[in-house]
Amino acid sequence: MEPNLLEENKLILFGHDYSNRDTKGVSIPIDFPVRCTFESDKPAHVGIVSTKGELYFITRNEDSNPSSRFSLERQGDDDSPILSYAAVTATNRTCISFLQSPASQLIHLLEFEHFSDFLHWFSNPSSFAETDLKQPTHYMVQGRITGLHAGATSFTMLTEAGNVYTWTNDARHNRCLGRSPNEESPSDRPGLIDALGGVPISKVAVGGWMSAALSQDKDVYVWGREKPKENPERMAALPGNDEDLKLVDLGDDIDFEDVGVGSGHAVLLASNGKVFVAGENDNGQFGFETNDKKFESDWREIEDLRDRKVKQVWCGYSTTFALVAN
Repeated sequence: MEPNLLEENKLILFGHDYSNRDTKGVSIPIDFPVRCTFESDKPAHVGIVSTKGELYFITRNEDSNPSSRFSLERQGDDDSPILSYAAVTATNRTCISFLQSPASQLIHLLEFEHFSDFLHWFSNPSSFAETDLKQPTHYMVQGRITGLHAGATSFTMLTEAGNVYTWTNDARHNRCLGRSPNEESPSDRPGLIDALGGVPISKVAVGGWMSAALSQDKDVYVWGREKPKENPERMAALPGNDEDLKLVDLGDDIDFEDVGVGSGHAVLLASNGKVFVAGENDNGQFGFETNDKKFESDWREIEDLRDRKVKQVWCGYSTTFALVAN
């Protein structure tokens, strides 16, 4: 289960809950502005961080009625840490950022080895150092944070200036960083994607082992690797082995309005209204039949969405969504 759609005053859940019951698009009322949502696996939680820095969890009630099965509960109290963003990888490593004051130009991040460690810390930060749990790693980055995202094994941060930082604790997946780590900018600390230097980024989309960035000039850059599996198909849409990232070029000077990334697939919304997808289609992510391998190596248009006035696109783990105008 994941928070697939956030509308004004409500969060809509799709998929199955933690008892494998269909949520049927449950709508959960929200009476506060939301800054970000996130999901963890062990323990299973869907979390929300408000613009005031408060942490909420969506909890499942013992009720067979989908409309009342879930509720929203605030965690901690007025003395709890004030957060701005939270993100959890598929391996349950957890990173949080603290809410910055209006004048602050320094981002403070804490990375925890496991989501359960974060929960323990959040409940009582002052006593966490006295436990046997591994202490979180503290990072400081210049700027103001506007987004924090988690992939399968890596984190990606976007700043107000349009800079993108990436890092991972797993050196086997350095290709997911969009940069080449070195002594000055190792893989396990937030490092600037130099290849994007001078290109202000307005949005970052992260999922699985792939990431994408939409620039203010409406270009899209992608980086990462295919979904790890036995004999994986090569994605022509991704950078080659000697490239850190790749500029999406579909010809005809096409600009882009939006981008989304799932676990092994991605979606683009072009300024001309066309929607393109690439990657895994084993769960019908594209809405059309592909080859026997259920895989599209390069970008292909979803022709059924032509003339549908698509306004926004995004991905779930193995799903693709398009928001269309009436």
